[in-house]
Amino acid sequence: MIRSIDNGGFMILLLSMGWSAFANCPTDDSYEDNDSFEQAASFSGPSASGLWVCDTDEDWYQVQGTAGELLTIDATFIHDDGDIDLKLYDASDGENDIAFSVSVSDNEQITYLAQTTGPYFLQVLYYSASTQGINTYDLSVTSGSPPECESDSFESNDTMATAANLSSATELQICEFDEDWFMASLNAAEKIEVTFTFDPEDGYPSATLYDAEENSLSSTSYVEEGVYALDYLSIPGEEVYLKVVQSTDSDDNYGLAYDMDVVREQFDPCSEDQYSNNTEIESAAALSVGTHDLVACQNEYFSFVIPANKGVTITADFDTADGDLDMTLYGPEEDFLTSATSLQAPEVMQYNTTEETDMVLAVRLYSDGGDLGVSYTLTIDIGEPAETEPSGEPSGEPSGEPSGEPTTEPSGEPSGEPSGEPSEEPKEESGGCSTLGSAGDVSPFFLLLALLGLKRRD
Repeated sequence: MIRSIDNGGFMILLLSMGWSAFANCPTDDSYEDNDSFEQAASFSGPSASGLWVCDTDEDWYQVQGTAGELLTIDATFIHDDGDIDLKLYDASDGENDIAFSVSVSDNEQITYLAQTTGPYFLQVLYYSASTQGINTYDLSVTSGSPPECESDSFESNDTMATAANLSSATELQICEFDEDWFMASLNAAEKIEVTFTFDPEDGYPSATLYDAEENSLSSTSYVEEGVYALDYLSIPGEEVYLKVVQSTDSDDNYGLAYDMDVVREQFDPCSEDQYSNNTEIESAAALSVGTHDLVACQNEYFSFVIPANKGVTITADFDTADGDLDMTLYGPEEDFLTSATSLQAPEVMQYNTTEETDMVLAVRLYSDGGDLGVSYTLTIDIGEPAETEPSGEPSGEPSGEPSGEPTTEPSGEPSGEPSGEPSEEPKEESGGCSTLGSAGDVSPFFLLLALLGLKRRD
């Protein structure tokens, strides 16, 4: 309760509270002090009981994993006494977790297929201090062989290094801890389309196409119920790798069966213009003011300088039957200035300068409607600043397009795929701030600060 005592005209406030804003942990358990990644204690396991975690004192452990084995970590506790979460980290990175369990119910479990043999780091944290700020838990860590996944005709193709040749096939099998990898060598101007058919009642797959450096090139999108697909057009010709994983399991059976249809189509190579090596912003080709006849085989970049206190108008004119082009204008630090992304031709954008500015123009091949590449006429015109545009600010989309026509490109197909993993944030319980309600909603700690700030009475 709060009592006031008159002392020389000043209000002396005494705050008597039955609890504090943060709980103090009881006597340390046998693994303390293991309060950080650097202080992680070696877990002697396979189990330990009577451990404590607090809102001001999280726990870290080193646990041993063996490559190819399934690491299973269980924390057992009563959620009503306080929410506990688990996060697992690689030994080289204590910032970005590789697995987590963050439910809002009793107990948490992490299952992780170890990629390397050695230590992994486990973080046990008290998520919210909305209850007593402290809870006890039991911990167990085991490592063993993952469940056996039914083999198919391409096994063992569980890694990029053991990828099987990509071709159409039926009755393929993936499991939670057994992904499939495939490889294909694409010619220049060759397109590949892969369609996956499956039973949604058994679960959902997810597939991603990578280049040899494991950079993502394409991923599956929703076609219809039980059908996903991806496609990719290789302009230069390259080796590509397809990874297929089980994103969710909808029944009690371990694994998911799927069929895969692969279609490859060869196009005539794109007729490159004289600026064919400007496909990255770092290799932007210097371009003079005026009009240029160009061909966009893929994204391409151009650089030029605009004097101070001038307006630049950039126009890309093309036949929409050939495809669609978009434009984006960047400043000297690759900072966005303005763009033109309609579904019509020509694309036009304008920008005013307040000082001499080095600019980079990106011309993006959004879609290709006929032969490979889109021929276009690019005009860069410098004049007086446009009166309708504030100096030095992005111009936005050009106006004047016919009413009722779409002016921006669609965002793409919905994935249609359940996420398969719990989201870390937000949780049902929150320790964050919200709009203040009744006095009972206000922390006594902040109430004390407010009361101590009262001025001297008149």
